[in-house]
Amino acid sequence: MVILSLDLAAKSELTFLAELVADLRAAAPAWKPLLVGAMARDLLLYYAHNIPVIRATEDIDLGFAVADWDDFAALRAALLASTHFGAHGSTDFLIDGAAKLTSSHSADWNGPTVP
Repeated sequence: MVILSLDLAAKSELTFLAELVADLRAAAPAWKPLLVGAMARDLLLYYAHNIPVIRATEDIDLGFAVADWDDFAALRAALLASTHFGAHGSTDFLIDGAAKLTSSHSADWNGPTVP
């Protein structure tokens, strides 16, 4: 079976991801995020193939296509100018304030969880 797209819009347990995307769109509407990393893998395994997985991390990795370092700087500045994101250490690592402050975000997901 080939899955070309996976519609997770009706999954209320993934509201935390929808809220993150809404924060991103509000802060930087010109850029579109791509979910990557363990969360992307786990969503695919669990919702597309019904394979249970155990979350080892709670972070959400996103990628953005930027043309150059100036474009990256503009994206970073837009995110930091919002009330939703803050810098954390290196220049390529930002924290969504709501996700960091609300520890229940990842716990809302009834799929794979950390034991």
